[in-house]
Amino acid sequence: TTGAELSKTSTNIVMTGYTVKLIVGDNELDTCTICVRGDSSGDGLVTAVDVAQVLAAALSPSQFSWYQLVALDTNYDALVTAVDVAQVKMEA
Repeated sequence: TTGAELSKTSTNIVMTGYTVKLIVGDNELDTCTICVRGDSSGDGLVTAVDVAQVLAAALSPSQFSWYQLVALDTNYDALVTAVDVAQVKMEA
């Protein structure tokens, strides 16, 4: 999100919300947004903040971005439910 480049030797953590761009020459051919499983807060870690957010997302998903919901859908069923809440709690 900062425009910084990451490399194999980088100590930076990849976080939910980062954008990866495929650039060849001067042409941007594709982009994708990173979703780290359980990390809805975008800090690259699964913490108590993410637990609070998964609870909120289970009740009111419209308050979250699509990539936060993807990160919180830990069982990949396209829904944020009690199953995901339990999984994020275990990982935090």
